[in-house]
Amino acid sequence: AYYKIYREYPAGIFTLIDSVNAYTATVPMTYTDQIYICHDTVKYKIEVTDSSGCKSISNFDGDIFEDRTPPNIPIIDSVSVDANGNVVVAWFVGTPSDLSFYQVQYKDQTGNFQPIALVAGINSTSYSSVIPATTELQTIEVVALDSCANQSAQSLPHSTIFAQANFELCTHAINLSWTPYSFWSTAPTYEIWVSVNGGAESLAGTSSTTSFRDTTLISGSNFCYRIRAIDSGGPRSSTSNNVCLVPVFPPPPTFSYIRRVTVTGPNSIKVDAYVDAAAAVTGYELLRSGSPTGPFVSIASLTATGSPYISISDFGVDPAVQAYYYKISTIDSCGLRVYDSQISKSILLTGFSNPDYTNTLAWDLYSEWPTGVDYYHVYRTVNGFRDPVPIATISNGNLLMLTDTVIDDFYSDGEFCYTIQAIESQGNPYFFLDSSMSNEICLRQEPVIFIPNAFHPGGSLNESFGPFNGFVDTKEYSFDIFNRWGENIYSTDNPHARWDGSTHQAQAPEGVYIYQIKAK
Repeated sequence: AYYKIYREYPAGIFTLIDSVNAYTATVPMTYTDQIYICHDTVKYKIEVTDSSGCKSISNFDGDIFEDRTPPNIPIIDSVSVDANGNVVVAWFVGTPSDLSFYQVQYKDQTGNFQPIALVAGINSTSYSSVIPATTELQTIEVVALDSCANQSAQSLPHSTIFAQANFELCTHAINLSWTPYSFWSTAPTYEIWVSVNGGAESLAGTSSTTSFRDTTLISGSNFCYRIRAIDSGGPRSSTSNNVCLVPVFPPPPTFSYIRRVTVTGPNSIKVDAYVDAAAAVTGYELLRSGSPTGPFVSIASLTATGSPYISISDFGVDPAVQAYYYKISTIDSCGLRVYDSQISKSILLTGFSNPDYTNTLAWDLYSEWPTGVDYYHVYRTVNGFRDPVPIATISNGNLLMLTDTVIDDFYSDGEFCYTIQAIESQGNPYFFLDSSMSNEICLRQEPVIFIPNAFHPGGSLNESFGPFNGFVDTKEYSFDIFNRWGENIYSTDNPHARWDGSTHQAQAPEGVYIYQIKAK
């Protein structure tokens, strides 16, 4: 009455799995076998026994059976960042019941997803990774696998909230911004949590946008923020990375001191200063005026480098015409002038030449050093050579004038150039001892030329003829001699050369000759 059904699995082993009652079964008889084999050959045979005990066995028949049905696509609940700065992902329980693993994947720098973990068990619905999310957002997806390694399609990716913060010194505020969490069906509300100096977190505020501004700051304290997205459609959330800042409201600079104002060229003046490098500043402005009372105008700027020693040059001046007054303004990070130095000025040197072979110099007082000027050096340049030794030293308090006798340089080119150097007095509160140079002036003595009216070649006295030149420029000088027929018999551009009375390699005859001298 019963047909017994045997299944061969694994190969070579037949197992009785069921039977069919011939009196109640349909014709032909059928049977459906539920199997849980991923990929293998399964065979069957049918046996029937009559009342006498005789057994009849069918042929063997079978096929390759394969489970090709993938699990359903997983649904991510949320992606967050834990206290260590690593990614945490949670998802809902998947289907069907033979789901065995969840594969967690992250997006790499090339934009491709790479597996990072295989989480076993259908009811395992979270994973804490070691993928850092402190410097950038991380994107995560989940794939489900069943017992036969059938893989679902990727879940909808979720990205972590990446928060950033910056401190505004000018407004004493911290601005927070973050990437949106846009993976739920409704837009979230964002909570901003803050911890001060490692204390417990407190709610600083909420936002429906992706930015927040905190103005309740304490200088020097450590403020750490986390952003938490709250799903209005369900009890779930996503937390960002932790971002920390220490806002510092630095005090303004405590000093700014001009060490010296010195002339460096015919159209340039350099200002050297000592500034408070510890102050939070961005740069300095050089202000100039023609008067100590102003108005002062900005003519140059310099970016702060952290050095207390700065130099700024002014190239739009004529220091031989007038003295210039300067001050340094310190600029803070907000672009505001927060501190001005004292006012200092250049030295203006003037002068004129006199017919008695003297030059008169006059200059004004240098200002301003805390202890004043000790003395002034006077330097002179003759024939393009500057004597390193001053020709005079004038004590401060005396009349700032000098008359320089130049008769000893009678055979120079007649141009005398002068500069004045002011030397600072001892006792500077910043422990400097500086100097300042004036403009250079050049005074010209009129050329003086003494010319004899006769000479005696071959004699023991007055054997050559030529002028005795004083204060003559050697670069533009000529001395020519002509005979009475107008022939040029001697020519030189050397102010110290003289004619020996010869011409054409022979002695010229006694007579009257004409000369011409050109000199400056």
